[in-house]
Amino acid sequence: QNVFFEYDMKTKQLVIYKDGIKDTGAYPIITCLSGKIHLIGGRLNSLHLIWDEETRKFTERYFRAKMIHGHSVIPLESTKQLLVLGGNDSHLWGGYLDSMYLCDMQPKIKWKELSSTMPHKMFHFGAIKTKDESMVIVFGGKSKTGLMNEIWILNLSTFEWTLSDVKCPKKGKFYAVKSRDGYVHLFEIDTKNYWKSKTGLM
Repeated sequence: QNVFFEYDMKTKQLVIYKDGIKDTGAYPIITCLSGKIHLIGGRLNSLHLIWDEETRKFTERYFRAKMIHGHSVIPLESTKQLLVLGGNDSHLWGGYLDSMYLCDMQPKIKWKELSSTMPHKMFHFGAIKTKDESMVIVFGGKSKTGLMNEIWILNLSTFEWTLSDVKCPKKGKFYAVKSRDGYVHLFEIDTKNYWKSKTGLM
């Protein structure tokens, strides 16, 4: 059964929602923008789901025609937009994507595919934004040629990519998290490997 968990930080209560929860399959991405929860993609999902606080259900919006997984979603509070990077739209063979999508949340929800593309057709890479939301940093990932250890920096004003001189600790698939103390935490997917490092770009 598909479920959605909500933990109240004030009451310390865990609420479980079961009714009407869409089966998104593996690797959906959940993010928060301006206090609203957004769920995008999954191995069985091509939609953009938005959590409605009043009805306690997800509303469904069109995102793309085919499912997507292994992508990254970056919430941009300064512009009230969602940025989707890369991913994979195949269950078995290939399907690596270099696409980039941008969603305007105001005055109405509107998705568009950008003319700019990823450095490679890739998925399962770590991605964070800088504090001032001027850049997105991408770590590793997998492409058709195999696992990567490259670090790429996206300028959000020009949507141009720059390859960093610094490399990831190893070639791999990663989740990336930025903490308030300025550290970037890399978690390798399907292993227990973990690294943290400080970067001057935060």
